[in-house]
Amino acid sequence: MVCAIGLLLSLLAGCGPDVGGAGAVRLDAEQGLVGVFGLCNGFGELSTITLYASKVDGELGDPVIELERAGPAPAGRVVEVPLQAPPAPWHARAAASELDPGLVYELRAWNKDGMSTVASFPFRIGELRDRPDTAKSVLTKAYSRSKDGRERYDATFSTPEGFHDLVTGRCGAA
Repeated sequence: MVCAIGLLLSLLAGCGPDVGGAGAVRLDAEQGLVGVFGLCNGFGELSTITLYASKVDGELGDPVIELERAGPAPAGRVVEVPLQAPPAPWHARAAASELDPGLVYELRAWNKDGMSTVASFPFRIGELRDRPDTAKSVLTKAYSRSKDGRERYDATFSTPEGFHDLVTGRCGAA
């Protein structure tokens, strides 16, 4: 509730939440989706995680998975949360055991007051399942605009250590 109020107030003020970290996704050994969140200093406590299915027009659809933290915040700068079978202290408000490999999803996460989020991007589960190099299993994407004005997301697959380095580069030393 606090997250929703903070987000609403920031939208009414004409701005969105600050981007205070990097978001990524990977698959676990059972092919379940795992959210990987790199948190910058000052982000606060990771509190809410939502996986959306995108509509045909690219807008976000209804939440497919909604997780809320109900207990102590996870320790560490990089936090991994299995989304389809979340461990304590995560509580599912909406859950999906099966995800369509062809649908486009977007994973978003906020801090406790909803005023800071991690960078998010569109992806397909199929992008993760079709990887020949399983060591580089963490997917991130960066938004870019070409000189002719076309917009796109550039995908990068990295090792968990590589993602940690990306977070350090984006956020500075811990």
